[in-house]
Amino acid sequence: MPDPAPPGRWRLLSSRTILADQWLRIDAERLETPQGVIIDPWYLARGTSWACALASVPDGRVIMVEQYRRGLDAVVLELPAGMIDDGEEPAVAARRELREESGYEADAEGIALGCWSAEPAHNTVRAHGFVFRVGATAGALTLDTAEHLHALLFTHEQMEELIRTGRFCHGVQIAYWYAARARKLL
Repeated sequence: MPDPAPPGRWRLLSSRTILADQWLRIDAERLETPQGVIIDPWYLARGTSWACALASVPDGRVIMVEQYRRGLDAVVLELPAGMIDDGEEPAVAARRELREESGYEADAEGIALGCWSAEPAHNTVRAHGFVFRVGATAGALTLDTAEHLHALLFTHEQMEELIRTGRFCHGVQIAYWYAARARKLL
């Protein structure tokens, strides 16, 4: 059997925005594949990329935040994270979100874990993960008006249990956890 031609980029023929607000834009696109197949509509979600902080206190415990997530209609545990402001570097955003959501201040610049996409077929949003070390004491939280959360500390063993039980269920953040562990950054 001959090797198929390598994949190529699809060609955008037209696009119309069907939803746009401060959080999200969804476009309905008409596309053509390299093989000449027309796909109409193809929905593409455009949002703001975000950054997260995988941070540990001096005794090695990891900082998590507990908050409600509408998509799951549940209170879940996540790493401190948030949207990257216009013109802001991802590492700066991660460090800012760590301070705002947990009260902990990073001791130094973060170590980048990568820029990843949670769903590249239909979504342009990118995630940026960083490892930080923090001091032993947290300051006050600086939350956005829609945020209601609190920070908790977990050992590495507890983190693994949170993943096994689904209490920590954010796929991209779990991938950052394992990437940091593989690189022995925690």
